Formats: sequence, structure tokens, C-alpha cells
Amino acid sequence: MKYFKFWAKDRFIIKIADRQEEISVLAGSNTSLEDARREAQHKAKRIEARIEAGESKDSYQVAIKEHVIEIFDEKNIVTVCRYGAKVLNTSMYTILDLDDYPVSFLDRFRPISKLSKKDRIVAKFEQNIKKASVLGTDFRVYETQKGIRVIGKTSVHDSFMLII
Repeated sequence: MKYFKFWAKDRFIIKIADRQEEISVLAGSNTSLEDARREAQHKAKRIEARIEAGESKDSYQVAIKEHVIEIFDEKNIVTVCRYGAKVLNTSMYTILDLDDYPVSFLDRFRPISKLSKKDRIVAKFEQNIKKASVLGTDFRVYETQKGIRVIGKTSVHDSFMLII
């Protein structure tokens, strides 16, 4: 999990093909603001090199950009989001807030159509989780104002992208 105390955002000119382009780069540091500025400059150079080499942008981890207020350990931190709520950032659990679900045409003719919206969200989550058995079955489901929150301890966090 990447998180930083200091952030710097700056604009840089990089070469793409035969033309110059201006990009905006945000970089972080746990040492100082000046170190974050240096990191932004290095990041701009790496972006230019990756574009020149034709590399994919899928090979990096995005940093948490919220203000860090508490660090429990390397896998668990608490941040404050833009509207002031405290947020647990953890790599030990997968936490999903599901306020809706993808509706299929056939759902209109199945018993699921007679359920409340929140019950339909739970039913669809359960249907999809059966298709991805590698994720396990150890989940807790909580009701929220608009839908449900699912918390699960899994070893395969990226696989959630397949079922949502």
C-alpha cells in the first residue's frame, strides 16, 4: 500500500513522438515537500521513457491520495476523505459498497424481481461470488442507507474486478 505525507503537483514538458506535450504530475514523499517535487520530476521523466518504449500503464500501483491520520502497520492506515469521513485503507480485507447491480433482461422474469432492491443486490452478489469460488465464502454483509456493504478476508483481491 502506497501512501505519503507530502504531495507536490507540477507541470512538465515531455517529448511524445516528435512533439512536445505538457503534462501534470502529482507525486508524494514521506520525507519532505522538496523530496515530493523531485519525485514529480523523476516521475515525468519515467512517463516520457515509458511512452517512448511503448509500455503499458497497467504496471504500477496508484498511491492513496487522502490525508493520512493514523498508521497501524504497513497493511492498515486511516485517512480522511474529501468530505471529512475517516476511511480504513487495508490490504487485509476487501470492502465493497454496492448501491446497485447490473440488471439482466432475464431478471425481470425470475423470482429476484419480487425482492426489495437491497435483497436483489445481495442475491446478485451471491450469484456472482459462486462463479468466482477462488474468493471464498467468508463474507459479512451489512445494510447501508442505499444498498449493502460487503466485507471479506480473501487472498485474491484483484479478482473482485471480475464480478462487480
